[in-house]
Amino acid sequence: MSDVGLIALASAGLVVVASVPLALYALLNKNARAMRALRNAPLQKLADIAEGVAGRFTGVVEAFGTGTMKAPISGKPCVYFELVVARESGGKSRTPSTVFEDRGGVPFVVRDDSGRAVVDPANARVAVEPSETKELRDADALETYLVSKGFSTSWFLSPSVTYNERLIEVGETVHVFGAGTREPDPDGAPEGYRASMPTRLRVADSPAQRLAISDDPRARSTS
Repeated sequence: MSDVGLIALASAGLVVVASVPLALYALLNKNARAMRALRNAPLQKLADIAEGVAGRFTGVVEAFGTGTMKAPISGKPCVYFELVVARESGGKSRTPSTVFEDRGGVPFVVRDDSGRAVVDPANARVAVEPSETKELRDADALETYLVSKGFSTSWFLSPSVTYNERLIEVGETVHVFGAGTREPDPDGAPEGYRASMPTRLRVADSPAQRLAISDDPRARSTS
C-alpha cells in the first residue's frame, strides 16, 4: 500500500536526479488544482451526491474492511500516512531539503449525518495537516524503515536530519472531493418496513475525476 518517492539519496552525499524537479513540479500542480476544486465546490450531504457526479462532503473517519494500518515510524493506527525526511543543507542558509518521501493508505469510511462513503486514497491528492517535526535522535524506527526499503542510511551520521510523519486517523474529520458509484450499504438499515436498502458512495481516484482529501479545518467553508 506504499508509494515510495526517493528525491535524492546516496551513501556518501546526495544523488540528484535531473527529472525529479519537473516531475515534482507537475505533481504539485496537480495537487494544487485538486485542492482548489475541493475548497471551491459546494458542500453536500452524502445522501445528496448522485452516482458519477463529483461532489464535496465532510465527515468523520471510520475503519473499513480489514481496518487500519500502522504508521511506519510511530506505529500509530491510521488510514493514511505521509513521511518526509529532510536534511539541513550546507552553506550559509542551512535550509532543510527533502531527501526522502513515502506515503500510503488503506480504504476507509467517511460518515456524516446522512450516510456513509468508502474512500480509497490510492493515487489521491491528499493534504494532511503538518505534525511536529522531530529530530533524528532515537530514530531507530526510521532507520529500520528505510533499510527495509533498500536504502543506505550512512547519511544518518549528519546531526541535521529531521522527519515529519503526518497521519489521518480514525475519529478525525476529513473533507473529500470526488465522484463515485452507489452500492448497497450492508451496515445501513431501511427507515421503514417498505423502505429500500440504504446505499453508500464508493469514491476512488480516476483520470476522469481526481480525488482530493484534506484534514485542513479551513476546507470546511461552503464557498
